[in-house]
Amino acid sequence: MTLSKESTPSLGIRLLSDLREVFGDHDEFWTKTILKALHELPEAPWADLGGKELNDRGLAARLRRYEITSKQVREDGVTQLRGYRRALSD
Repeated sequence: MTLSKESTPSLGIRLLSDLREVFGDHDEFWTKTILKALHELPEAPWADLGGKELNDRGLAARLRRYEITSKQVREDGVTQLRGYRRALSD
């Protein structure tokens, strides 16, 4: 049995979906917080992509395809570090 492309999302789409789960109700996270959460997702590929974990550069490169870039963000009101903001849709 072969799987159609429709039933197996690309890694980019999988990343966007997993980020939605990671962000939950939060609006922004530091990159290191996002990566830790992605690595801990059950059955997600982010802890082992070709023998390596997804890192900050890999995350940035994958998100850049969707015109998503890192910014200075505060996590829980603490010091600003590089991270990502969730886009809020109307």
